[in-house]
Amino acid sequence: MKKYRKEVVHSKDRAGSVESAECFAYQLDEQDGLGCGLGFSNNEFSKVDYVVLCGENKTVQLIELSDVRDSLELCKKELALAKSLIGKPSDKRRAMKRAWQPLVSEMSNKWSGSVAIVERLFRKTFKDSVNDPVYIFLLVCKDGTDPLECEILINKLRGKIESIVVCNTSTLKNKIVSEI
Repeated sequence: MKKYRKEVVHSKDRAGSVESAECFAYQLDEQDGLGCGLGFSNNEFSKVDYVVLCGENKTVQLIELSDVRDSLELCKKELALAKSLIGKPSDKRRAMKRAWQPLVSEMSNKWSGSVAIVERLFRKTFKDSVNDPVYIFLLVCKDGTDPLECEILINKLRGKIESIVVCNTSTLKNKIVSEI
């Protein structure tokens, strides 16, 4: 497991800079991540970037580092356009669902793929299986993004994802159950 322990960082932005959360977790995604180490091909599942396992309270934190600002803006623009073109309330509801569907699908697929990988890890690693772990989805926005902007997305994900916490890169350290 030590080889998967990595510093939690966002991917490079357009300017080439990288935001670091100044904490560590197990890398789940990419060729050198835990998912591939457990026998899954890199593209077999959508998955979050990192995972933190806390055995004391059976908590699993799935950490997705994402600059959702552009995606949120795209959803809002698409929704505004669709609402201006239609009149009936039922059409507006469909337009809202359609506008948010790609982002909601991406996040819920990352959730379920990551849970599958962690469950395999538990089966392979622990003789006494971890019964009913508590999964938490941590959506980590870049520091320039207000986590409150994600409120609509969080509401859309309720029922698909067990527990969701949104924070910024600089505050992630305070949200992790126990640093590994």
